[in-house]
Amino acid sequence: MDYCGNCGQALSGPGTVCANCGYYPLPKQAESGAAREWGMGILGFVLAFVSVITIVGPLVLIAVYLSIRESQPAFARGLGFGLIALVVTGLGAIALCFAALSGFNH
Repeated sequence: MDYCGNCGQALSGPGTVCANCGYYPLPKQAESGAAREWGMGILGFVLAFVSVITIVGPLVLIAVYLSIRESQPAFARGLGFGLIALVVTGLGAIALCFAALSGFNH
């Protein structure tokens, strides 16, 4: 049950005018949706790269991605992009190693 922020009387419903003192509570402003999505996406991307510190980190993040992709789509999207970038970076490093071992010179 909601109570008046001015006099403490019980309100008949959320966002209604207080019958005792006439106080009308202002609705709480929600976080900016676009800014929050960008922040969660960037966090997921950075987390994917930081996970390389441990060997099992990327495997854990794949499991996290699969479990949250419907409930937290912005974070999962950033995590997915980070994991893809991580795989591409790893494949590039492997290709450079093979090139160096085969005697590739400019």
